[in-house]
Amino acid sequence: LMSAGTVVAAIVIVAATGGTRSGYFALLLALPFCMVVLLPGHLLPATVSGAVGVAGGALLLASSGAAPIELARYVGTGAGASILAVYATHLGGLLLRRELEAAEARAEAAAALATSERRRAVTERLALVGRLAAGVAHEINNPLGFVKSNIEYVRGQLAPEVRTPDWNEIEVALGDSTLGVERIRRIVEDLRGFARDDADEPCGAETAGA
Repeated sequence: LMSAGTVVAAIVIVAATGGTRSGYFALLLALPFCMVVLLPGHLLPATVSGAVGVAGGALLLASSGAAPIELARYVGTGAGASILAVYATHLGGLLLRRELEAAEARAEAAAALATSERRRAVTERLALVGRLAAGVAHEINNPLGFVKSNIEYVRGQLAPEVRTPDWNEIEVALGDSTLGVERIRRIVEDLRGFARDDADEPCGAETAGA
């Protein structure tokens, strides 16, 4: 309706400004191409504007007493221009759809890449956590082993059947156990510092064996 109304308004303007002698008369044949630009991919506006423009121009020519050959030439030219405009609209619609499909494909590819990157980051972090857990377990097992051994030694020394415990050795064992517990505490603190990712407090987890 909008395209038909536009063409009718153009015909009225042409008729009011001199009919076939108006400088706007040739505009009637260009209206379908205007619809191609304004409404790309829509066949109906180009078809309607072409048909109405040709009919209106032919009516103006007939009312001005134009020869039949001139009228036929105008109708043929207008019909050819309309067909060309409709074909151009069809091609424009194809190009527009392909561009939209390409944009959707690029968006899907970008989303897939982002998902892949997130999964890769998660996988790398899980691998890092696994290596860290193995290292922490190793570091804790070393002092924990000799703390347990020292506790067993002290327990044996304090057994009822032992009449004269070696208090010097007990003191040494308890001192070593205290050092082992302190070492475990430092490892846990380093691990907490790593979890906080605090750049101002670097976490230097011990790697040396007991």
